Amino acid sequence: MASTFKTTHNGHEQYCMKWKQAGTWRYVYAYTRADLNNKHLKRVAEIGVDGIIKPARRVNKPRVNKNNLSLKMVFNEYLEHTQLANKTYTQRVREWNNGFKSIENQSVKTVKRETIERIILDKTLPPSTAFHYSSLINAVLNYALKRDYIKVKPALLKPHYENKTEIKNNINIEQYVQ
Repeated sequence: MASTFKTTHNGHEQYCMKWKQAGTWRYVYAYTRADLNNKHLKRVAEIGVDGIIKPARRVNKPRVNKNNLSLKMVFNEYLEHTQLANKTYTQRVREWNNGFKSIENQSVKTVKRETIERIILDKTLPPSTAFHYSSLINAVLNYALKRDYIKVKPALLKPHYENKTEIKNNINIEQYVQ
């Protein structure tokens, strides 16, 4: 026999009847079940009754829920929509894989500020790497905020980054020059 289910076909919600006949899947669409049965019987009469096989049970595939995206999904979407140069793109992917691989499967809504800060403010990281991680996660969170995946962006502490040129400019040079 055939399986009957409701689906969207050509932009309209319709009933569909699906059956396998002579090794190929056949489909009939209609707005009501009565019309669907009439169309199905007419089609079977035209083709012939030989070889109608009941289709396998329909399996619903899991859909990506835009309300609960993981950090990795938001990062991938961010990379798609921002047109980065090749070098910047590979650098961002490398930074993500090195820094945020451990938390990338967490939901962007439920990831904790402390978890992100633990990665960014790690004492073993060089200051420049911590600064790059900080700017990358801020860019991803800003993207999520702009797309309404999150309502409020967490206020992250920034890593301490010494500005070497500012330190050199503030040194009293007169004491070294005589």
